[in-house]
Amino acid sequence: MTAERWRISEPQTEEVAGVPPTMVASISYLWAAMRRRWKTWVTLGVVGFVLGAGHAIAVPPEVTATTTLYLSHPAGTDPASAMQTDLSILRTRTVAERTIKALGLHSAPSVLQDRTTATATTSTVMTLAVSAGTNELALRGVRDLASTYLTYRAAQLNAQADAQVSGYKDQIAAAEQQITELTTQYDALSNGNANQQSEAGDVLSRRSQLSAQVISLQQQVDSTALAADSVTKASHVLDPAALVGSSTIRRAILLGLTGLIGGLGIGTAIVLFGALTSNRLRRREEVALAIGAPVRYAASRIRPGLLHGATAAAQGQEVLIRGIEAADTERRPLVLVTAGRAGLREATALADLVGLDVHPIDFDAGAEELAERADRVVMVVAAGRSSAEQLRTAADLLRSAGIELVFAVLIGTDRTDESFGRPHISTSLQAWRAGA
Repeated sequence: MTAERWRISEPQTEEVAGVPPTMVASISYLWAAMRRRWKTWVTLGVVGFVLGAGHAIAVPPEVTATTTLYLSHPAGTDPASAMQTDLSILRTRTVAERTIKALGLHSAPSVLQDRTTATATTSTVMTLAVSAGTNELALRGVRDLASTYLTYRAAQLNAQADAQVSGYKDQIAAAEQQITELTTQYDALSNGNANQQSEAGDVLSRRSQLSAQVISLQQQVDSTALAADSVTKASHVLDPAALVGSSTIRRAILLGLTGLIGGLGIGTAIVLFGALTSNRLRRREEVALAIGAPVRYAASRIRPGLLHGATAAAQGQEVLIRGIEAADTERRPLVLVTAGRAGLREATALADLVGLDVHPIDFDAGAEELAERADRVVMVVAAGRSSAEQLRTAADLLRSAGIELVFAVLIGTDRTDESFGRPHISTSLQAWRAGA
């Protein structure tokens, strides 16, 4: 077997323990954080769903009632333009004020306008919708709105027709006055000489033209009044007021899903922000590089949780107890240490299982006091509790006091950590290749 067949490519760069990777190179790092802290974003998603669904059940939605109107328009008008005019009339403040008065309410007109929706289904059909807090108020609101609107619209059409009729009547009165004057002139000329009688014929012709004009204007007066009356009477309610059906279950599901998405988004943001900004170490390789000693044993937990984790705790206890007892075979005393108070609770629980003492490393006092009663230690590290600087400082204090750091144990790991807990792995590979 030759070395060429076992050649292993050296990595071009090495990551520094405790420094989060860059955004470009951190997809797997972020995915591992999401897997590790899945309870955070799942819990927030469930909370969001419950809050959304609970809001839909606890706060009933506004009730909506609708009605459909048929709106006739004067002959010769553009239907689309006429419907836009009808919609503008509906949205006037006067219609809102009169409707509120008919309902016996004291709200501002803008409140009714905000709760009203008008849709032009065709050029002659309009659908009205009014939302309110109760079924009765919604039905009354849409009925009174439709009635008030049709009345007000009819008044506007009649006012327009009256203005036209008034103009026609003024023209008729002026023409009739001219006819009277021409009649008087004709009577005077018809009894005169031949020239005057010839002029009387011209006067009679002009009077006949004015009489025909009066008759035409009178016909226009009648047709205008008739057209306005027919448009007013032809406009009516097609469909009576009715409630729009709404499903509480469907609304609860929609709001629940909205809350779920929001909760998942917030939870994901919290996890990713923590992963990108935290300098706490979780992986075996990072801890080993920081302390310069191997992380020989790791466990997800050594104490069962409130609802689960008894099996994982038992397995973790067995692994750590067996590993520490194997290192405690020498007659030289062995002590469990922690970097400051980080991981002290886990170390105390482990010490109770193996019957050893626990000593937290004081960064200010150093490890001189510990050196008087032990020269070999095992460092207990809680995943995600200590930074690389804290672990490195604790290891340096131990070595400066002449204490041997045998190895470290990592508590709180998860399945996302697939690293090898040995420091300076590149140097080991080089030595192995040289021996090969």
